[in-house]
Amino acid sequence: MDISAVDAPVSSVLAAFRERLCAQYDAGEVSAMTRMVFKEHFGWDPAMIEIRKTEILSGSDRRHLLGILDRLTEGEPLQYILGAVEFQGMPLKVDQRVLIPRPETEELVAAIKEERIIPARALDVGTGSGCIALSMKKCYPMAEVFGIDVSQDALDVARMNSEDLALPVNWILGNVLPNAFVLPDRIDLLVSNPPYVPREEEESLAVHVRSREPHVALFAPANDPLAFYRAIATKAMDALVPGGRIRFEGHWKYSAEVADLLRSMNYKDVRLVKDMSGQPRFIHGTR
Repeated sequence: MDISAVDAPVSSVLAAFRERLCAQYDAGEVSAMTRMVFKEHFGWDPAMIEIRKTEILSGSDRRHLLGILDRLTEGEPLQYILGAVEFQGMPLKVDQRVLIPRPETEELVAAIKEERIIPARALDVGTGSGCIALSMKKCYPMAEVFGIDVSQDALDVARMNSEDLALPVNWILGNVLPNAFVLPDRIDLLVSNPPYVPREEEESLAVHVRSREPHVALFAPANDPLAFYRAIATKAMDALVPGGRIRFEGHWKYSAEVADLLRSMNYKDVRLVKDMSGQPRFIHGTR
């Protein structure tokens, strides 16, 4: 489908997106991405796209849309192309320095909000774009919130988001795996979506994930998918106040093992919670 023609209407762009992306994504994903592109560029919702699909596009609009389509065809995630994603109603900058926030992580944050926990000090371990830490600061404006990441590049993105949203968070550079690293103390709520994909599953990931998103945020150490959970939970025994909560997002294959790990470490009220697709995803515990 040629959308570079002078008289190319909106409908030809929609058809080009469907035809060129169908080999990489399912129909629902292609439709969602197309809507996001039109929303970002034109401000159109799906109804407006339908109403205006016979309109002829300007040359600059055609070139812009073709450039996005080319980048998508090459495997670049749309969120990186647009440079932003919405998370819990907040516009966040994202690029290849950070993992793209997933819907499951929004579920985790939404569930915490529903618990009506009122922390004085909250901690996000493996903060990436800052999506969890910033959500907690927005929800609990009086709380002191910390966000830790091993990547300085990721913290630079988190800081930009913090400044854009006027949500102050204490950003800390650090690797939680070494024994010498210590978490902030007197924490009431610790939340973490750590790297949990086993290296042996790398080839099973979508190409645009494994080739574009930061591996440091995706993969657990070889042959030890619980490494980050073990390190965080161990350090959290000193960081959390009595009654402090720990909330993890996990790999559906290993979430039950994470729950067993917390029980073996004498965490109380340990629960395994399913995500919206019915997979065991979230692990709850209390110090």
